[in-house]
Formats: sequence, C-alpha cells, structure tokens
Amino acid sequence: MIDLAIISFKLLLRGKLFRDPAFVVRQGFFAVAITSGAIVGLRLLHLPLLAAVLVGAFIGGFVTPYLFKDLKAA
Repeated sequence: MIDLAIISFKLLLRGKLFRDPAFVVRQGFFAVAITSGAIVGLRLLHLPLLAAVLVGAFIGGFVTPYLFKDLKAA
C-alpha cells in the first residue's frame, strides 16, 4: 500500500499523474477558495471559530467531489 502512495507521489511531482495538471490546480484553487470563503463568511456571522472551521470544512468536503468529477488520470 505504501508503495502505491510513493509511486503516485513521484508521478505527481513529475506532472504525469493527471492528463491535465492545470485542471487539477485550477479546481484545487476553487476548492480552497470556497472553503476559505465559507469559513470567513461564517466568522463574519459571529460564529465561534471552531464552529466556523467545522462547517466550512464540511462545505469544502461537500463541493470538492463535484469540482473534481471530470478528473482524468494519465
């Protein structure tokens, strides 16, 4: 199992794990932006930090599979 992770990591560093690395970076940026925006927005609504982080992480985890649904491996 650890060998698979090491091989995947090496392919990722060489840029050969995904067909379109720019797509992965762009969608990853959107995922981070949505999660961060949710956390900041919830803090602006005066939610405690822990609650804002938990709900923001849930929102980010919920939208990430949708953002990466078209991801293709090389």
